Amino acid sequence: TKSNSKNTLASAFNNIGLINWNKGDNDEAIIFYNKSLKLFEELEDQKGIGNAQNNIGLIYWEQERLEEALYYQRKALKNYLSINHDYGIGASYTNIARLFHDIGSMDSAYFYSYLSIKNKIKTNDNYGLAISFNNLATIYEEDKQIDSALKYYTKSVDKYKELGNFGRCASSLYNLSSVYKDQYNDLSKAEEYLHEAMKYAEKSEAKSILCKIYGNLGNLYY
Repeated sequence: TKSNSKNTLASAFNNIGLINWNKGDNDEAIIFYNKSLKLFEELEDQKGIGNAQNNIGLIYWEQERLEEALYYQRKALKNYLSINHDYGIGASYTNIARLFHDIGSMDSAYFYSYLSIKNKIKTNDNYGLAISFNNLATIYEEDKQIDSALKYYTKSVDKYKELGNFGRCASSLYNLSSVYKDQYNDLSKAEEYLHEAMKYAEKSEAKSILCKIYGNLGNLYY
């Protein structure tokens, strides 16, 4: 503040917003994200503006204020597109797809999911690609297109294995297991995928997903 370095101050406001968000103080986070946004707008820093808008959108999403979240995600996308910021564009496509899914606009959810996948392939963002595969599979599962859901969950698992991201791999395997249990009543296959998921979750010490796996195994045996 003393040096009147608006760019550094905008970044500091953004970081304070992030800390408050991680502490669970969303209202305080929004205040600092908006301070950050105002300074980036004064600087005409399109990337900074997009980042602040994206963060505000994520907070509103967490608060289940979906229309407001979508509004800010679309504004972020517009800014990222204006400077061809590929990583930001891909993240926005992913977030917008998931928001449309939560709102119940399935056609738009599919549209932005495929845009996200296309972007992640173009930019060689394999981690983002694995996330997009998993998200698309979730949409297909809810839309009762089970074969397509299995296809994209499997793609997600394979990509996470390739990257060595075992925690995320366990999560996608857990999803695969749920499809076999809930849609096909194939308890043997469901058990097989849960045990594989458990192996990767334990390897990565991913306690949150491990808790879910143990719970589903208990239900399965019951």
